[in-house]
Amino acid sequence: MAVGSDPQVSEDLFTKIALENKLVTKYQLRKASEEQQKLEEEGESLELGQVLIRLGFLSERQHAPCACT
Repeated sequence: MAVGSDPQVSEDLFTKIALENKLVTKYQLRKASEEQQKLEEEGESLELGQVLIRLGFLSERQHAPCACT
């Protein structure tokens, strides 16, 4: 199974990379996860990275995929 085909695997990988590169803290990830769950209860589904951006913990540029060739 490719990483991109399972949203949970992709989100776990994103979380690992963000922490290892010190883009966010564990506290920020926990807060974003709580916010993500709240949004889902309200009917809005966002990826964790989008929630981190919405909360101001991560910039669009930090979340953008690498355009390396």
